Amino acid sequence: MANPRIVVEFRPISCCNNLYKCVTKILVNRMKPFISQLISPLQSAFIRGRQIGDSIHMLRELVQGYHKEDGNPRTTLKIDLKKAYDTIEWGAL
Repeated sequence: MANPRIVVEFRPISCCNNLYKCVTKILVNRMKPFISQLISPLQSAFIRGRQIGDSIHMLRELVQGYHKEDGNPRTTLKIDLKKAYDTIEWGAL
């Protein structure tokens, strides 16, 4: 229908985006009081006021100084997190 005027004239799929936004907003508002207990202060991505680029920049600065010989031992560790989503505690959500 070109110009729907009442709810029954809307196609259900057209309402999905609005429903998704409402459900997401409800979940976020319910989680706000305790979200800081669930997320590490070291996490930099997907957190308001933090950017993953900051972590990348810090890592580049650290790696650039690895060739210097100042007597401090250094270690670099790369972790594969491809199954990270399997470790989410869904009960907390």
